[in-house]
Amino acid sequence: MAASASGRVRVLMSEGSSLSARESLTGLGRAGFHVEAVDGNPLCLARFSKFCRRLHAAPRFGVDPRGYLERVVELVASRRFDVLYPTHEQAFLFARFRDALSSHVAVALPDFSDFLRLQSKVGFAALLDELGLPAPPTTIAHDEEGIRRAAAAMPVYVKAAFGTATRGVHFVHSAGRLARAVEALRPTLDDGVVVQQPVRGRLARMIGVFAEGELVGFHAVRQAEAGVGGGDLVKVSTPAAGPRRDMARIGRRLGWRGGLAVDYIVDAEGTPRYIDANPRLAEPGNALAAGLNLPELLVRVSLGEHPPLAPASSPGVRTHMGVQGLLRAARDGGRADVLRAAIDLARRSGVYASSEEELTPTAGDARAALPLALIGGAMLVNPGWWRRFASAAIDAYALTPAVLAFMREAA
Repeated sequence: MAASASGRVRVLMSEGSSLSARESLTGLGRAGFHVEAVDGNPLCLARFSKFCRRLHAAPRFGVDPRGYLERVVELVASRRFDVLYPTHEQAFLFARFRDALSSHVAVALPDFSDFLRLQSKVGFAALLDELGLPAPPTTIAHDEEGIRRAAAAMPVYVKAAFGTATRGVHFVHSAGRLARAVEALRPTLDDGVVVQQPVRGRLARMIGVFAEGELVGFHAVRQAEAGVGGGDLVKVSTPAAGPRRDMARIGRRLGWRGGLAVDYIVDAEGTPRYIDANPRLAEPGNALAAGLNLPELLVRVSLGEHPPLAPASSPGVRTHMGVQGLLRAARDGGRADVLRAAIDLARRSGVYASSEEELTPTAGDARAALPLALIGGAMLVNPGWWRRFASAAIDAYALTPAVLAFMREAA
């Protein structure tokens, strides 16, 4: 594996605010890499980890994408880093400017046209149809009338082509909700809108790493307990031979290079129905607990290696995010509920029984407990702040209209 003059591979993470960033940082640190992060938030999650050697200030990605990109280019042009690790929605920006970045640092990303197919919900739906892979009943609309026709058989999900987490996703079950969804999506009609029938079943997620279209690492989980904002409070690693074959087909068709995540619903017949793709390595903490270090694999691919398919991760490994538990308790109840959640976390009881903390692991790293303690304390002071904390986390790395406008301007 290539390395800098110091003998250690030096990695620059694209941000430190998201759940994926904090979990990737743990994997990179355990692999022995020197890791620094660039983020607009001086109190991002990465700061509370012994594996983050330095945090570089930058303009906020969602507010000033041009300034953010210029700061990243400045850092990698210094030749202090071997690998740029695209953690969250910044990968979209880096894919657009991949050639310029690659002249300074190694980065694992596919061609922008292929990246765009998976970044766009419309593009992903079309790719599933092209490959004959199962999805919920889906219609692509390009005008208001098309949305209304496709949404006639309510309830439906109406989704903007571009969005982060559940932003841009509307669950429509009445004429009033449909009118509000159409109004909200009117500025995005040129990109297309996905109208999708709901499917009953179990939510699952799979993540993988590809080298030149070939799958070299794979992991899947099922959601055992839901958190806030559509996230996972508790997840369990699961065998997923069928989804792994399907992910391999997607990567092979696109000649994918780098990380990839796909969400799906396992319906009553056991069929995985694919609902969303994220062209990056999302939340690898459960895989780490199950014995598979996907962030390390991603760095190896970035450096031009083509490792063989990694051994399968262990099934049945249960992990949780304590932060999600505290926010859910505040959302659903009051101070007493937050206190009970904190006690269950400390005792590893209730939903946390036989489970490992994946977001803020404190073994050998006392700083990791600080975000959990701060959020728990804030929720005890005012449980109503849960929404502010949840939205602030997504704001830090979201694919905002400002980012999309800059991408179009640069095209």
